[in-house]
Amino acid sequence: MDFNEILNIVLVLIGVVITFVTYYFKVKNKLQDAVNGSINNAEQEGVSGEDKMNQVVNDLYSLVPIAYKGIFNKEFIRKLVQKAFDKIEEYANKQNKK
Repeated sequence: MDFNEILNIVLVLIGVVITFVTYYFKVKNKLQDAVNGSINNAEQEGVSGEDKMNQVVNDLYSLVPIAYKGIFNKEFIRKLVQKAFDKIEEYANKQNKK
């Protein structure tokens, strides 16, 4: 192999990595944006506790492309949703103190 062939291979690999990372952040942002809507839907249905959490996690997991299901697994999404629940609870507590 000469230098040009090696350079072409390296550039293709860099392009693939950049595409993968860009799409990763796009999917992550899509999940973060969908968290609030999914939580609101679970609240409206009157589901409580662990069932509500599972419903939201399953809703969000269905948005994840197959290629990223290993990265954005249900445990990752559960942590994302738990952070959102915690922020909502924190806000509600602040409002109750007023």
